[in-house]
Amino acid sequence: MDNPLIIVVLIVAIFGVVVLAVILMKKYVPFFKSDEKPKTPEEIAAEEVKRLVVDPEEEEKKKEMETLDKASEELREDIDERAKDYSEEELARSIRPVEDQAAAEAMERYAAEHPEESEAAIEAQKKAEGEDR
Repeated sequence: MDNPLIIVVLIVAIFGVVVLAVILMKKYVPFFKSDEKPKTPEEIAAEEVKRLVVDPEEEEKKKEMETLDKASEELREDIDERAKDYSEEELARSIRPVEDQAAAEAMERYAAEHPEESEAAIEAQKKAEGEDR
């Protein structure tokens, strides 16, 4: 055991025995057998042709989907801008001072009848103040 060559030969022999055991197990033990059959050259060629041939209808559908995606993105951005403009306008209208006394009284009655709307206006105002900072 003092010779390093013997140690190397033993290590190679151990790995060889392990590899041989694995090969024999794959060949004779049903649990480890592979059910995969090798493909014929015709099958391989058919798969390659199918992969390489591009259907013109698929290309047209792909271009149409890209166009639709772009249009929907633009529409979504437009809707977001309009909603922001509308909410800012509503907030400005709700906090504008009223010069007419009758209109102010009518607004107070409405606010008393619909307290949930005043809470929403207060929250919107707080959000607007938070964005301005």
